[in-house]
Formats: sequence, C-alpha cells, structure tokens
Amino acid sequence: MHKKAFTMAEVLITLGIIGIVAAMTLPALIGNYKKKVTVTRLQRTYTVLAQAFERSRADNGDPSEWGLGAYSNTEATVENLKEILESFSRVYMVPYLAKIQSNEFGSMQDIGYKKIKCNGTSCDAVSDNFYLTSKGLILVLNDGTTLRVTMDTRNLGTTEDRDDRWMFITIFADINGLSGPNETGKDIFAFIVHPSGKLGFYNTDTAYTRNQKLNLCKSSGIRCGDLIMTDGWEIKDDYPYKL
Repeated sequence: MHKKAFTMAEVLITLGIIGIVAAMTLPALIGNYKKKVTVTRLQRTYTVLAQAFERSRADNGDPSEWGLGAYSNTEATVENLKEILESFSRVYMVPYLAKIQSNEFGSMQDIGYKKIKCNGTSCDAVSDNFYLTSKGLILVLNDGTTLRVTMDTRNLGTTEDRDDRWMFITIFADINGLSGPNETGKDIFAFIVHPSGKLGFYNTDTAYTRNQKLNLCKSSGIRCGDLIMTDGWEIKDDYPYKL
C-alpha cells in the first residue's frame, strides 16, 4: 500500500508557520516570566524585612523609642550617619535577618555597582548618581538581595514645635543584586519602617488610591512596590516600566 508523505514544500510551510507563531508569542511569554520572577523576589524581600522588624519591635519596642533623634537635618554628616546606622543595625536589624553575607557602611558603588538608573518622570542624571553614591548601611542577604539602609528625617531640624518630628528608617532594596538591570521600578524598590514598627513600601503612610499609586510609580520607580502589592502582588499591563 502506498503511504502518502509530506512534500518538502509542505514541511517548510509548516515550519514557517510555527516560526511566525513562536515569534509572536515568545516575547509575551518571556515578559510574563520576568514579571513573575520580579514579583516573587519583591514579595520575598518584603516578607523577610517585615518579619525581621516585627520581631525587633517585639523585643525592643517601637522605633520611636530607638533613640534615632540624634540624627537630624541640622547635624547630618557621613560620620554621624555611619555611627548611628552601625549602632542601630547591631541591635535592631542584623540579629533579626538570617544569613547575611556582608554588612558594611558605604554606597552601592563601593560594592561593585557601575551604574544605577532612576526610572520615572522626576528622574535625571542627578538621581542616578544619588542612588549609586549615597552612603548607608549595605547588607547583602544570602539570596543575593542587596539592601542600603539609611535614615530619612521628617520635620527634624525645624524651629517649629510639632509632634511629628521623628525618623524614617528607609531601605533601598535591589531584589537580585548586581545581576541587573539595576534600575528603580525594575529591580530596585524602597521600603520605610514607620514609628509603629510596621514595614511598608515607600507610599504606605498615606491612603492613596490605586490611580495615585500608579502616578507615583510613574514619577519615581522606587515607589512602585506599593502599586504591585496593591494589585495583589501582580504587575499589571499598565505598569510603566518594561521588564
């Protein structure tokens, strides 16, 4: 019995169709995979930090009781920032983070970063240099996550008599370390520890709407973590930065 086989032309046409379909679908598949990897790493970093500060708060009281008022806008220097951060980390942070590869005071540039790109409408070359060279406590976790811990003042160094003069503990987190792309909104996000001891993303001290959080993310990529969490730990189609 004669068996009918595909001709060479039919095989080539079929392969061509498969190639076209693959070319159309592969970028979307790769993009979705990158989004999932980013969200997984960001959520893991959030969980690790939140648990660490919750345990620290349970042992040491609220951050408002941690003696951070020694650092203010009027007396901020690299030297006193180094002293305060190292003293702070020994008591309030490092004991509650498991398996830290390294712990030193410096900048991202000091540990091998060549550049950091600030994504957003408010970013420029000055912003890029700020994230690259600003000093802080550099912690590298066992999974490669790189943290720069610093202090952010609110209404300190003012002459006004106000009740909200306290410190933000601010953490810039590169969720995959040196491997890149080393860009805000893509693998670099910011956290803040509030006086209550609760860790949040950079926007969570204010009850912003989802649209406001999207606009803040567009303005500065470090603010995008709050948007991702608001969206149920998902990067939606209107996310402003292509991964």
